Formats: sequence, C-alpha cells, structure tokens
Amino acid sequence: MSERSPFKILVVEDDQNLGFVISDLLELKGFEVNWSKDGIDGLKEFGLNEPHLCVIDIMMPKKDGFTLIQEIKEINPKVPVIFLTARSMEEDRVRGFELGADDYITKPFSNAEFILRVEAVLKRCYSKADNNG
Repeated sequence: MSERSPFKILVVEDDQNLGFVISDLLELKGFEVNWSKDGIDGLKEFGLNEPHLCVIDIMMPKKDGFTLIQEIKEINPKVPVIFLTARSMEEDRVRGFELGADDYITKPFSNAEFILRVEAVLKRCYSKADNNG
C-alpha cells in the first residue's frame, strides 16, 4: 500500500481492458485517476479536472491522440503528456514528441516500467527542489 499521491492523472484509452489495467496500476500507486474512452471525452475531462499528467492512446474513435494533445497543449502548454500506443514507427514517435509529448511508450509494455516512467515525468515536471535561484 502506498500513501495517496497529490497527483491527478487523466488516462485516455479506448480499449476497455487496457484502460482498466492502466487505471488500476496508477490507483494502486496512490494516484487519482480519471479515465476517458475517446478523445472528445478526454478533452472534456481535461477541462473539468485539470490533471497533472495525461496518458493518451493515439488510435481512438472520435478524436485521435495527436489531435487531442494539440488541443490540450493549447489549454495548458505545461501539462506533461505520455503517449501509450501500439504505433511504434519512428515517424509516429517523432510526431508525438514534436507535438509536445514528454514520453512515448509502445504497447505491449511492462507494468513496472510504465509506473517508473510516469513517476519520472512527474518528478521532472513538478520538482520541489529546484535550486536554480
């Protein structure tokens, strides 16, 4: 058991089974998770809950992940985004990073590595020990 994290994570994944697994993994680590099953609902959820991190699939009905990240970054350019997708071609990864993704994980993936990557992005983006001043 881990203590409750102050971080809210938005998961946008249309696959019912995978969405449940991802949400469960994150909740077991103490994160508050909101899960949307398509890009349109994901954008609504983003506006309602102001998550600290978004985990987004690319291939989804109604609105794909590339379009969704562009709209999210227009609202809040600083929010970190991790793509979690079956699209593993170099041009997809490059496009994801060009659109502002902080990480790009391809399916299938290791649950332990996924959690470590989520924690690394959060640590990097929300560091309390910023000693540059």
